[in-house]
Amino acid sequence: MERKTLDKGTYGYIKYYKKRKFLYTSILLVTLLAIFIFGYKIDKRNECAIISVVMIIPMSKYLVALLISLPYKSMDSKDHKVIEEKKGNGCISYDFIFTSGEKIMNADCVYVDDKNITLLVTNRKQDLDYISKYIQEYCEGRLYNRKAVAYSDKEKFIDAIKGNNNKRTDENSEIAAEIFMLQI
Repeated sequence: MERKTLDKGTYGYIKYYKKRKFLYTSILLVTLLAIFIFGYKIDKRNECAIISVVMIIPMSKYLVALLISLPYKSMDSKDHKVIEEKKGNGCISYDFIFTSGEKIMNADCVYVDDKNITLLVTNRKQDLDYISKYIQEYCEGRLYNRKAVAYSDKEKFIDAIKGNNNKRTDENSEIAAEIFMLQI
C-alpha cells in the first residue's frame, strides 16, 4: 500500500494534517502509558516513570498542534474545482492555518500574482482586515511589494483572480513559499 503524503498548500492538507497529528499523539500516548505501567507494575524502578514523564513533552507538542487545527476544515471540493477552472497564471495554494501572537487564522485559498495577494476566508468568525494586514506586513518585512486582500465571498474572490493573465514569475512562487512558512 502506498503512503499518501500531502504538501503544505495542496487541497485537503488540513484533513491530512489532523490525521497525522492524531496518529502521532496516539502512538506516543500508548507508548508512554505502556512504559509507565511496565515500570509501575513489573519493574518497580523509577527509570520508567522518568522516561514516561519526559515523553509527555513531544506528545503534548503534537496534541497542541491537533487542538489548534481541529476547528478548521478544507473548502468543498466543488468550490475547489470552480477556483481551479477560473484562476489566472499566479501561484495558488490551499488550506492555510496561520498563527500570530494574538490570533489563529484560517485561509481556504491564497492566490499570489504580480500585484496582489488574494485570500479566500470562508470562516465567518475570522477578521478579514486583521488577516490582510498580517499577511501584508509579513510580505513588506521581506521587501515584497504586494497588497493583501481577503474575501469571505467566493464569487468576489473568483472575480479578483480570474482573467489574471500575467506571466507566472519566480517572485510569485517565492512569495507563496514565504507564506507557506507562516502555516502550521
